[in-house]
Amino acid sequence: MNKFGITTPLVSRHRKHDVVIGKPGLTANSENISRLAESLKLFITSNILNKKCYHTNAEGGSRIPKMWKDISSVELFAFLGLCIVSGFLRTRKEPAAKLRTTNAAYARLIFGATMARDRFFQILHVIHFNDKTTTNKWRSRDKLAPIRNVF
Repeated sequence: MNKFGITTPLVSRHRKHDVVIGKPGLTANSENISRLAESLKLFITSNILNKKCYHTNAEGGSRIPKMWKDISSVELFAFLGLCIVSGFLRTRKEPAAKLRTTNAAYARLIFGATMARDRFFQILHVIHFNDKTTTNKWRSRDKLAPIRNVF
């Protein structure tokens, strides 16, 4: 009993789903990772990439049919990698043109070496995770409907 007269238990209780049971550290899937791309493939499988490619190509073909060139899973993987790298480098407030400049003080060489600026923004404009026609009926009940099939 504390000075306010409240009895506190000595052991705190946790819900069963809050308790992590297992050995921490590397697993059999992750023990031989030597590159960043290999670690990203643990979270973004080829099945997810193929679904995203299909829906992104459908959206790109409907929004900008004359300019859209179908995206491959390799190009989509590079795009997602650039998004993660830009978050890691904290480039949120930097203009995209400055990231790809030839001035060594401002340039982030990985962006220009990986993908053209216009293609990056074209993909960013049309990227889709699911079928747009079925999302609207689920959205009224499930706010995560657009990304539910990925997770």
